[in-house]
Amino acid sequence: MNIQEIIKKTLDFKQGRKYLILLLFCGIILMLLPTTSETKIIASDEDPCDFDLEREEKRLEYVLSSIEGVRHCKVLLSVSNGSELVLAETQGEIMIVSKGNEEEPVTVLTRSPIYRGAVIVIGGYSDANIRFDVLSAVMSYTGLSTDKITICPMEE
Repeated sequence: MNIQEIIKKTLDFKQGRKYLILLLFCGIILMLLPTTSETKIIASDEDPCDFDLEREEKRLEYVLSSIEGVRHCKVLLSVSNGSELVLAETQGEIMIVSKGNEEEPVTVLTRSPIYRGAVIVIGGYSDANIRFDVLSAVMSYTGLSTDKITICPMEE
């Protein structure tokens, strides 16, 4: 059976009519289905643009110090570009949204700084497994590759 015969049978008034009606019915149902989804907004006290490099270094120090075999840890992170907040504009003016008696600018995009490198000084440096665990943790947290992370022994 070739394509022309299939098209001919489909368009045949007696046989094709039931398929055509079924196809039309399915199309109408699909058009009536809602296409929007409900979005939940989670309120946060922390400003998304509030990036604190010292705080991030302390957080990473705390986690790395928790790795088995790491006695002490110091972290130095290098970042490029500070955090940036891009606001919506129309005709050169910033768009404002009113929420009750408060007004807020419309945020289009929030950019966080990009990690450029990391220096990690650890106690327990002599064990290769510990160095690997520290390297893996820093890579996971910062997204840096191995050539951007330096692990050094801590003076004891």
